[in-house]
Amino acid sequence: MNKPQKKDFSILVVDDNKESLKVVSNFLKTEGYQIALSLNANDALNILKENKIDLILLDVMMPGIDGFTLCRMLKNNPRLDDIPVIFLTAKTE
Repeated sequence: MNKPQKKDFSILVVDDNKESLKVVSNFLKTEGYQIALSLNANDALNILKENKIDLILLDVMMPGIDGFTLCRMLKNNPRLDDIPVIFLTAKTE
């Protein structure tokens, strides 16, 4: 069996901070991953409706639907509940 390549994995990065999205996406692109970017929870849900995503990097603090709420929504959806979620935050306190 062939080992999956990085280019075969898609990562959704959800963060309301454009600079954070840029930093994370540049790193992941350099590493060879396929990425999708979203500035908010609603856009992330739309991306998930139309794309196969293998991992979600999710900001904790976002306006509107925050990262914790979005994660609960994903885990309550049988089609999305098996996607691993890693929380990101710039909060230092």
